[in-house]
Amino acid sequence: MVKVFRPFGLIILLLLFQEAPAANWEYCAPLPSSPLLNLSTGNTETSISANEAQRIGQNTYLFKGQVQLHDMQQSLLTNEASYDEQSGELLAHGNFQYRKGSLELYGNNAQINLETSEGQIDDVDFLLTDRHTRGSAKRAELQGNDQTTLRSVSYTSCNPGSSDWLLRSTSVTLDQTSGVGNAYNVVLSFKHIPFFYLPYISFPINDERKSGFLAPTFRRSSSSGSELSLPYYLNLAPSTDATLTPHFLSRRGTLLEAEMRYLRPYSRGQMELEFIPDDRLYNDQRGMFSYQHHGWTNPNVHSDIELNMVSDSQYFEQLGNSLSLSSITHLRQQAGFRYTGRNWSGSAIAQGYQTVDKTIPNSDRPYRRLPQLTWARSTPQRPNSLNLLFKSDYTNFSRNGRPSGKRLNLRPGLSFPLSSPGMYLTPQIIWDETQYLMDEPIPGYDDQISRGLPVLSIDSGLIFERLIEGPQNNWLHTLEPRLYYLRVPYREQSHLPIFDAGLPDFTFYRLFSDNRFNGIDRIGDTEQVTLAMSTRLINQDNGRELLRAGVGRIFYAKDRQVTLGGAATETTPSSAILAIAQASFNNNLNISTDLRWDDQQQEIDRGNFQLRYHPSTRKILNLSYRFQDTVLEQSDISLLWPVYRQWHLLGRWNYSHLQNQALEGLAGLEYQSCCWALRLASRRYLSDTAGEYQNTVYLQLELKGLTNIGDSIENMLENGILGYQQ
Repeated sequence: MVKVFRPFGLIILLLLFQEAPAANWEYCAPLPSSPLLNLSTGNTETSISANEAQRIGQNTYLFKGQVQLHDMQQSLLTNEASYDEQSGELLAHGNFQYRKGSLELYGNNAQINLETSEGQIDDVDFLLTDRHTRGSAKRAELQGNDQTTLRSVSYTSCNPGSSDWLLRSTSVTLDQTSGVGNAYNVVLSFKHIPFFYLPYISFPINDERKSGFLAPTFRRSSSSGSELSLPYYLNLAPSTDATLTPHFLSRRGTLLEAEMRYLRPYSRGQMELEFIPDDRLYNDQRGMFSYQHHGWTNPNVHSDIELNMVSDSQYFEQLGNSLSLSSITHLRQQAGFRYTGRNWSGSAIAQGYQTVDKTIPNSDRPYRRLPQLTWARSTPQRPNSLNLLFKSDYTNFSRNGRPSGKRLNLRPGLSFPLSSPGMYLTPQIIWDETQYLMDEPIPGYDDQISRGLPVLSIDSGLIFERLIEGPQNNWLHTLEPRLYYLRVPYREQSHLPIFDAGLPDFTFYRLFSDNRFNGIDRIGDTEQVTLAMSTRLINQDNGRELLRAGVGRIFYAKDRQVTLGGAATETTPSSAILAIAQASFNNNLNISTDLRWDDQQQEIDRGNFQLRYHPSTRKILNLSYRFQDTVLEQSDISLLWPVYRQWHLLGRWNYSHLQNQALEGLAGLEYQSCCWALRLASRRYLSDTAGEYQNTVYLQLELKGLTNIGDSIENMLENGILGYQQ
């Protein structure tokens, strides 16, 4: 009797019309519970029970009253069933119910030949509980083990009793051998109004992908006008696919977009190409190319390729969708290998840039690295032992209009970390040796230049702990004072070229750096002590950190003579005071801030504040404010907030107080029902540094469990509203 269940499993293939996007089902009513249980018999045999069982012929058996058949995975319940052992014919009279995992079937008068897997099931209703989808078929015709035809089929994800959207087909054929299904006269309706028809579609019914058209998208913007996109998906191989998308722009013409992806046992990558043969507003052809690759021959050796190119400096400004894209000045082009072993690690890369903004002079453009080779010791430091440290970097720098040359940097060193419960002390000495071989000598200097100096540091700290226990809490509170000593002697470095040196942003974690400059070309002289204090509050029941805060400052014993770009010698006896704090309350409210106090000016000259309130998936409020004296002052507010029943307000406001202008504004409404959602949003954002704005209107209808119709709005909302999930 095990064969009883085999044909019923074919009905589940109807639910595989296409790969549906992830959906939010929180507004759905609970699905009706099934009277069937998947009873396990402890083996693969089938058990059968009934109120009555009798033999009505030489090979025919009749079961009546609560006929139940079970095996380890499936269950069947019917009022009456007969089985002919000789012919293999099974008849289920009246209503029957079937369950396998999350699939439930309800039907009338099943007639199945268990030997040939042929037969017919009338008036079939199906329900897939884990995807909240259901449907029906007037008749299911079983044509052997591998083929099934369904007549008068309907499919939806709406609650029983509601069909806000419905997919209908006069006939669906499912062929397991080829893994392909065919549907005829397909009609998609919304609110009982048919709006989409296809005389024929073909779709995969197994895990294999299938080529075909995807849902079109619509968009309107002030720069390009109305836009219609019609993507076509290509299943090139089990590990490779591509999407070809023509975009019809009413003001510009046709933009052709191609994307290819691959995922193989030892590599993955993605290539994107955009091309406009004739942009009517730009009066020329335009395009963009991007390629990313990551590969690994074994867990220790990795390869990376990144190529980015664009046809003109205004491409992102006119065809991008944010100020961050339109303000891009350089595109990176890089290829390399990385090795990570148990004791050593290294890399080899070649790197260049395309300068998008042609107004940038050659002297201000980044250097090419042809190549850069690194080798370093990666063994974790052993406590209470002498540890060998080593880093090296060889780079060939090349750039038009500026001095070029080769640089070798070696950093051997020793450390002896001492630790015990509640304290640590790590003395460390490093010798920093740098050699330059210039392609053209710097005026007044030789073509070979060198610099060598020691870097001595001592990092130490204490950790005090106390328990805070109460009726409703079990907290661990820590107090962690830290003292960091650094000594670097002065070496004249004004004659050295500047290939990659720069001044980093001075934040809390830079208090413990051994160089106040970025890069290698400048090593800052100093004799300093950093004093810092940190504290943490930890919930011992779940390990969650409720609070983390810290404050620190550097005290200098002498002036700092090494400067960058002709700046004056630094003579202040101490640095600014830096503080950070992060707090988490009930997993719903998170607050973080970092501040920098300049006691010379008696003011906070840099700060950042962030608040995130996220009590539920459809209730989000984000607030942030950041400023840096005379450089920037911006506030950012975003929200997804319920306003009335299933209506939600979408919004974002990003404003620059220094320029007195909005960087981005977004306002919209979202309606969420059980099986569909509607989103309407208007967005205005700064598209270039000259102050030009782009205006875009988005409209999207999501049919949950099936597809999205309209503009592709999800990425814009997820990037603009932190925590947003469709």
